[in-house]
Amino acid sequence: MLRTSIARVARPFAARSFASSTVAVKDLVQELYVKELKAYKPAAPASDASASIKGFSAPAAPKTPELLGADALAKELAAYDADVATPEAPTVSAHADESDALGADEYLHLVEADVHVEAHH
Repeated sequence: MLRTSIARVARPFAARSFASSTVAVKDLVQELYVKELKAYKPAAPASDASASIKGFSAPAAPKTPELLGADALAKELAAYDADVATPEAPTVSAHADESDALGADEYLHLVEADVHVEAHH
């Protein structure tokens, strides 16, 4: 008997217990949704539908565009050609930074160069 009680004490209890029933958790959002669905009452249809409908009136007919004659069209085209401004060459400002002053090849080499970032400790 002493031997069996020592053997029982020496062996660790290895069995675990699991709860077979889960606690019912109420879903408050679902309860509110169902409550609002039950409380919803659609608006009654209007008995006099003609009061909410406007009468239809056709829009005014559009004016036909005025066609220019050949002489008027030639005058307008000549005036347009005279007004077209010639583009000027862009000027370099005195405060241009390094990337603005470089040519295309130098700029590409500058962009493709490795960026050296110092590690912050």
